[in-house]
Amino acid sequence: MVGETTLIPPGKQEQYVNVFCVEEGRWDKKPKSFTYSGSADMDLRKVMDLTQRQVDIWRAIQQNFRSQNKNNSSWPYLQLDKEILKADTAYKNFFNQKLAASDSSFAGFLAISGDRILGTELFVTPSLANNAWESALAAYIRSAITRGSAPVVGLKQMEAFMDSLLENETSQKKTLAQHGRAYKYENILIGFIAYGF
Repeated sequence: MVGETTLIPPGKQEQYVNVFCVEEGRWDKKPKSFTYSGSADMDLRKVMDLTQRQVDIWRAIQQNFRSQNKNNSSWPYLQLDKEILKADTAYKNFFNQKLAASDSSFAGFLAISGDRILGTELFVTPSLANNAWESALAAYIRSAITRGSAPVVGLKQMEAFMDSLLENETSQKKTLAQHGRAYKYENILIGFIAYGF
């Protein structure tokens, strides 16, 4: 799992990114290939962003297995939700159609499911938000499918959540330190993710 969001400028400079393993028992003497397999759900992304500790990611995956009454010696995250692909496509089509019919100058979104605010991602420009859209949407969908329900979060709860991020810089820094992560380029804030609390 890629452990950071990085804006890479044009050029030939090498760029390293932090990654985390999502299959604790994967490492044995047999070589295995790596391929892109989609986005982690918001709960796992939250653990990664807020702790930045491999052991916490493995614990969260094991907890998911146990909550679904599944067991596996290597705890492979990608085995958890193989059945969600059809629903995942329906969700993506629904939200992509909504986006296509909406104001194209959006720069972020707030995701809710059931009585939970899953999180928000906001960017300084619509183009950055558009670049993040597919990956973020996949993560929110995965959470909604596996642990979600019809939205009942009230407007006041959503406003209070967003006020903690947008009211002033001090409040924003405090909220992100506890519940999210800032995306910066050359020490300038270009966006952030905040997880529901």
